[in-house]
Amino acid sequence: MLAEARGECRSLAPLGLRGNTIGNDGAGSLAEVPGGCQALTRLDLNSTTIGREGAGKLAGALRGCKALPHWLDLSRNRIGDEEAGALAGVVGECKALAYLDLNKTAIGEVGAGGLAGALVHCTALARLVVSFNDTGNAGAGRLCWLLPVGECKALAHRDLNSNRIGA
Repeated sequence: MLAEARGECRSLAPLGLRGNTIGNDGAGSLAEVPGGCQALTRLDLNSTTIGREGAGKLAGALRGCKALPHWLDLSRNRIGDEEAGALAGVVGECKALAYLDLNKTAIGEVGAGGLAGALVHCTALARLVVSFNDTGNAGAGRLCWLLPVGECKALAHRDLNSNRIGA
């Protein structure tokens, strides 16, 4: 599917697949595309039915990118805590990441903590969306308070709506 275009792809700046049901297999196929492209600047995988397995494949694919995207939307996919950790390992290496949307991705306290630890290295991060997850007080606290302490001076917007935060 997507991997077939790989040979002709020299510059894949934005790639938008929002709302397509590519699923875990599609994420695996997508894994072959970015590594062969010179610049993947924007990757929109919102509502693409990627689950934990697909998120793991995607993390591996992004690790092989020559230029990691500065805009990444994985919202409305069932990623979960464990694969959020795998993604954290990749996005933490991405100094140019300015926008990360993980809205409705089934991330809990553990995943939020892993992300916070990695995102302190994303010096260009300006907008972080982790709403409608289950981070709880501890995970939300790490995302709120640890990020500004790092090098995330550009972070102007943190959306943590509906994360089971409270007394």
